[in-house]
Amino acid sequence: TLPTTIQIQPWKILSNPNYATFNPQQIINAAITVKNYIDANQKLPDTITITDTKGITKNINIPTFLYLLSQTLLQLQNNDLNTPINSIPMNAPAVPQDTMTTGNMPINEYTNIATKIKNYFEVTGRSPEFACDTSLGTLFGYQNMIYTFSNILQTYNTTKTLPTTIQIQPWKILSNPNYATFNPQ
Repeated sequence: TLPTTIQIQPWKILSNPNYATFNPQQIINAAITVKNYIDANQKLPDTITITDTKGITKNINIPTFLYLLSQTLLQLQNNDLNTPINSIPMNAPAVPQDTMTTGNMPINEYTNIATKIKNYFEVTGRSPEFACDTSLGTLFGYQNMIYTFSNILQTYNTTKTLPTTIQIQPWKILSNPNYATFNPQ
């Protein structure tokens, strides 16, 4: 019998030998690895290794990973744990910049940023250098978005819900091994 539905994918994805499909949990697991790497090394990894839905291990560059993070975050917002996430390699931003201040960002703001990031990738084929005009600063940098979205997905993995707010710190603090926080006591 003929199938009642069939999944259609763009030719630009199907014809790309680096094409891969992931499910949201695979991206969540990779996000935890990336967040832990950044916490330990104060920098982004060059790549992240993820096994795709066909069981093939893929080395994903970090700009592409930001796209996967954005797409996963948006699917989780819509309680969509089943739709596969397609990936093709994306290019790195030219000059990332970050002018964030420490504070909490609400869910409506970080999901709005994820939507803009996803759309930017799909139009340009490369990562944005930053997101503009957030409540915590003019420029939300590329590196900081990767860290923040990974942190959000790590929280989701524990609580099975997106956090209503997420703490943001400037990338210059996250990437500084000599940075320390003390309480008044």
